[in-house]
Amino acid sequence: MPIPSKRKDEDKNKFMSRCMGDNVMRKEYPDKSQRSAVCMSKAMENLRLIEAVDFQMNYKLESDEKAGYPPNCNEGYVEKGGKCVPIENERAKQ
Repeated sequence: MPIPSKRKDEDKNKFMSRCMGDNVMRKEYPDKSQRSAVCMSKAMENLRLIEAVDFQMNYKLESDEKAGYPPNCNEGYVEKGGKCVPIENERAKQ
């Protein structure tokens, strides 16, 4: 059960999306709330207390189980701006 690690200079929100969408994490932690807590603990590593509290208080999951989590969007969805959006919505904007 390897938990993803935050890459050097990786944005906390991008790490959360990557961690939440990781196939191993989805299998090990099928409950979204539990997976979010595990990913959050890794995202806050090496942050100062104020930064960690601010991130935890203001973080909002930008995706859902139906759409998937970037970069691993589910079928029928594409990654756009750090979110998984329906392909139809993306085509309508073009």
